[in-house]
This record gives sequence, C-alpha cells and structure tokens, in this order.
Amino acid sequence: MGCKWEVLVWTNIGEGYRHYTRHQGQSLCRAIWEMLRARREGIGCIALKWR
Repeated sequence: MGCKWEVLVWTNIGEGYRHYTRHQGQSLCRAIWEMLRARREGIGCIALKWR
C-alpha cells in the first residue's frame, strides 16, 4: 500500500510555479515537521495530503 501522508510544496522557478513532493510516509508527526521545515526555508505554498 502507498504512503498515508504526503507533503507537497510549490516554488516559483523562472517562468512559473512548479510543485514537488517533499515528504511521503506513514507518520503524521514527521509530515508536520517537514511542513514546518519548508516554511522556515521560505516556501510559501505547502499542502498536506492524507490518503
């Protein structure tokens, strides 16, 4: 089965925005940690996906 939690981030690269997966895993705590870490790095748009 796949990962339960997924953290997606969008960044502005040159001509437009691109998204990529920052984290995939089973732990909600780790997903939140990765979201906070991305925010501290200056990423403005972050999404948490629950499957």
